[in-house]
This record gives sequence, structure tokens and C-alpha cells, in this order.
Amino acid sequence: MPKIVFTERLKEGYLGRISALMPGWTIIDNCDVSENLSVLTEAEILSGFLKPDTIKLLLATENNLKWIHVWSAGVDGMPLDEIARQGVTLTNSSGVHANGISEVVLALMLALSRRLQISIRKQAANEWDPVLPLTELNGKTLGILGVGSIGRQTASVAAALGMHVLGLNRSGRPCKCVDKMYKVEEIAMLLPQCDYIVNILPLTDHTYHLIGENEFFKMNRDAIYINVGRGGTTDTKALITALEQGYIAAAGLDVFEEEPLSRDSVLWQMEQVIITAHNAGMTPGYVDKVMDILSDNIGSYLQSGAPRRNVVDLKLGY
Repeated sequence: MPKIVFTERLKEGYLGRISALMPGWTIIDNCDVSENLSVLTEAEILSGFLKPDTIKLLLATENNLKWIHVWSAGVDGMPLDEIARQGVTLTNSSGVHANGISEVVLALMLALSRRLQISIRKQAANEWDPVLPLTELNGKTLGILGVGSIGRQTASVAAALGMHVLGLNRSGRPCKCVDKMYKVEEIAMLLPQCDYIVNILPLTDHTYHLIGENEFFKMNRDAIYINVGRGGTTDTKALITALEQGYIAAAGLDVFEEEPLSRDSVLWQMEQVIITAHNAGMTPGYVDKVMDILSDNIGSYLQSGAPRRNVVDLKLGY
């Protein structure tokens, strides 16, 4: 009897939904990776918030895997070459974050443009001291690095606020909510035009430290940099230097090269920085959206032998 194994505990409603889709299958949830490697090796389908080390360990063992579905969007760190070599299909949950993360991006842009983080510090110190100067989003230019589902939603929200939106993607293919699209190799043309730069790039060999000293130097001195993609796309030392030297005005950071962020990082104390703990995509409906993608793909898998949504290009890494 074929098996689908979840490393997460499924609520009864989710378990019933999967059971109805997969008659004749053994469904195992809440599988403890450290204690049940033998169960994982028997799985034809594996699903959950999977760590790269778990996949590496599993692939190094004789296994029955044909399809892995991760509940996150990013697959950086995954052994993509070995997944490809063993003929396993990898799908992700890209798209589930679009509303949540775009709202966090908006919140960070508004907060940093109105310097609310400084007002909050003054409130904590019982200080009545108006914070100036302030700015507004209307009429400003937003540059979105990585125009996928999150980028498109962010562009739509920004356009509604009267912002001019520039975008960057691998192909340079236009998007209806983006006024002008640039290819990755044209990033030096995009950066100087932007008042706000939002990084939503996946982490791949090509995007590692894509934003470094040269890129920060090309940004406007009044620019606000926001990273809600992957920490490794930004050179942290260069970011700190840019903030200290005034190459950029402020930063909103949800992701970091090393997580959790070290308690002694100077970023914590910078008044022009807002930090969140890699939780921009978390919403109460997160798992519902994951289950929608997974259910769609289960139907496709049972019918044709392959999932159809969010199939990761193992060469590109996303």
C-alpha cells in the first residue's frame, strides 16, 4: 500500500480531506524525523516544513520517494542535484505568502517613511518630541526585486497608493502592475531610480549576495531597503556599512544571513532599522493555502503521475 508521510500534525479536517483524496493510501502524519527515518524511507510522497538535512539524510538512504512537497516557498539549502539524480519531483508552497508578506512590506514602508520606530522609542521613554522630517508613499518610486506572486501583490498595493513601480525578474517579462521591468543584469539601472527597494528574491547561486557594497552605493541616500525574501541575497556587512555611512536612509528586515540574528548584532540598536523575526508570511490561513496547493497536486499526481503546481526547477533553484 503506497504511503504519504507528513512531518507535521494534521488537524482532523485536513486529515479527512487528504484521506478522501487518496483512498487505498496509508497516510501518516506528525512523523518525528529523528525517530522514524525508516517510516520516511517507505514514503512515496513526503510533505511538511522539511529541513535540508532531513532530505539529505533521507536521500542518502535507500528510499521509495517520488515526490516531496515543502510547506515553505524557498528551497535554498536543499540537495537539488541529488533530488534530480534520484528522479524525485520537488514542489513548494509558493503563493501562500502573497497577501501576508505584501502587507508586511506595506507596513514597513509606512512605518519607516513616517519614522514610527523612533516615535515608539520616544513613547517608551515618556518623551514628547515630534519626529521630523516625515515623508509619504504617494508619488514615490518602488523597486521590487523578484516579481513573483508576492511581488505582483506588492506592486498592486503600491500602485493603489499612487506609487510608480519598477520590477526586476530573470527574464524581464512585463507584468501589468509594474510600470517597467528590468532583467537581473540590469539591476544597476533600476536601483538609482527607487525611493523604496523591496527584495523578494529567492536564494540561489546566482542571487547570493546580489545586493552588496556596489548596489547599496548606487541607491539614493534617502532610499529605504526592505528584505522579506532570503537573508543570503544581501551582504550583511555591506548593509551595515550602508546604514552607518548613510548610503541608504533606513531598512526593514525580516530575513537574515544567519538566523536567529545574533544578539550582539549592531542592527538591533540602529534607530533607522525595523527588525521582524522571519515571520512576515505567517497568517492564520497559511496551512489552508498549503492544503489547497497540495490537494490540487495530489489530484494531478494520482491522475497523471506528476504534480502540476509549483514544480521547482531543480537547475534554477526555485
